[in-house]
Amino acid sequence: MSATVEPTSPHVMNTYGRLPIALSHGQGCRVWDTNGRAYLDGLGGIAVNTLGHNHPELVPALQDQVSKLIHSSNYYHVTGQEKLATKLTEISGLTNAFFCCTGLEANEAALKLARKFGHDKGIERPEIVVYEAAFHGRSIATLSATGNPKVQKGFGPL
Repeated sequence: MSATVEPTSPHVMNTYGRLPIALSHGQGCRVWDTNGRAYLDGLGGIAVNTLGHNHPELVPALQDQVSKLIHSSNYYHVTGQEKLATKLTEISGLTNAFFCCTGLEANEAALKLARKFGHDKGIERPEIVVYEAAFHGRSIATLSATGNPKVQKGFGPL
């Protein structure tokens, strides 16, 4: 008989409707729960784990980096970041790259850049087009851009 997992936790803020499973490990696009059941990972960590779990090239690269330096602020030059930025700008034809940790940060930066661009062009109230019923994040700016009233409820005025 398998153990059930409570869908809520008394000490973790309930930001999502949790499923009654706890994941223990993954390999590629599959994950396993603590009861040994396998699942196809259709979320990819909500789009942040697109290379899959336990990737044979990524794991050693991460282990190597963590053994040297786990994090470095942009107060310093980060050679790996600069190398990647160079490659991304060459591929995209853009002039620079902005690195961040989450989709919320990327969306927030895009909103700020669009507004700054508009202001620099003399537009007092730039308008930004977003998808209806889409989810852009949980900051005030990204909630304002989210066209889903259910997600916005309780956070107004936006």
